[in-house]
This record gives sequence, C-alpha cells and structure tokens, in this order.
Amino acid sequence: MLYRNFGKTGEKVSILGFGCMRLPILDDNPKKINELLARSMLHYALDHGVNYVDTAYPYHGASATEGGMSEIFLGNTLKDGYREDVYLSTKLPSWLIQKKEDLNYYLMSNSNDFKQTRLISISYMALVTVLGIT
Repeated sequence: MLYRNFGKTGEKVSILGFGCMRLPILDDNPKKINELLARSMLHYALDHGVNYVDTAYPYHGASATEGGMSEIFLGNTLKDGYREDVYLSTKLPSWLIQKKEDLNYYLMSNSNDFKQTRLISISYMALVTVLGIT
C-alpha cells in the first residue's frame, strides 16, 4: 500500500480509501446492509493496508434527512480491534443545518453531543467535511 502525509500531522494515510456509500445490501433495501459481506470486505481492505475509511450521515438511509446505517455499521465493525488503526472521515449534512444549535448538534467535538460519533459508538473522527454545499 502507498501512503501520503496527512497534512503536517506526520500521520500516513493510505492513498486508497474504503468508501461506505454503496455497501452490499439485502432485499434491495439500502438500510439493510449485508453486514457479513460488508464486514468481510472492510476487514480485507484494512488487513491489506487501507487505513482511510469514508462515510457520511445519509449513507444507507431511506432519505437525505435521516441518518443512514453506514455510520452505525462502521462503529460496530471497527469495535473489534480496528478502530485505532483507521482514519475515519464523515460528512456534515449541511442541508439539515438551519441555526447554530443544529451545527453544534452535528459537529460538537464532545462525543456526548456529537450526533455522528454517538451513532457510531466512537469517540472521535479524523476528518469531518461538509456535504452538499451549493
């Protein structure tokens, strides 16, 4: 695997990442991730040097206004010894931000307040980007 410097942090991030927008599903239902197959795929990538994993609030949800299952799947899958080795990235659902309190709800660094980290049972994200700015 090839790695690049992550800015000036000194961290090395794989140039190939694992995206969780279109994980395998069951019954043609985007909310029903085929967890056995998806977990196997993710673990294979991580075991072979990928250390950058990308997801977003609506991935594997019924609509863009509700949180999807991708983040929850990742939280559960990374619990078994992989979290410490992964740079996890998610995206802020900008279309749901109407006032400052909404921003705080999705973006607070305190894991008790950060909706996305609470959903996926982890204490921090390596990177949060803004999704859907037009």
